[in-house]
Amino acid sequence: MPLVQAASPDTPAAAEALVCAYLGCTTLQGRSVSAVGTLGSSGMVWLSDGPATSLGSLTLNGASAVGVLTSPWTVQIGTQYSGFTYAVTYTAGWADEAALPPAIKQAVLLTSQAISGRAAGVKSESMGPTSTTYQDMPLGVPVEAQNLLSPWRALRF
Repeated sequence: MPLVQAASPDTPAAAEALVCAYLGCTTLQGRSVSAVGTLGSSGMVWLSDGPATSLGSLTLNGASAVGVLTSPWTVQIGTQYSGFTYAVTYTAGWADEAALPPAIKQAVLLTSQAISGRAAGVKSESMGPTSTTYQDMPLGVPVEAQNLLSPWRALRF
């Protein structure tokens, strides 16, 4: 079930799926995630199943360590630990609609509005002579929603 409830019962799940695809995640639902790997020269761990909302535990070569959640997708540990094996546990997503950041909720509603009621992406229509204007919607998400989502978008490094 989608976290955001829109006016039309058919569009929230589709809109939420489009927002998730744009963000680079599979769901906005809260879940516990664990990852292991070897720390590279950047000293950063890429959290592939984000966006992360909190950092649970972190170990380096089996010992407890401290890292900083610098974005919803990365944990900064430090370049001096390059080559160490890490294990990290984090929470990705949000527990419910109340915990969802207002900007993400608004982006889902804007996307839901954009895909409901008429053909996806249609901004305006005229009757005679027929004219149709389309929104700029890369990946099915309106530009206004993309701007709201930028802090949570997955960036590769």
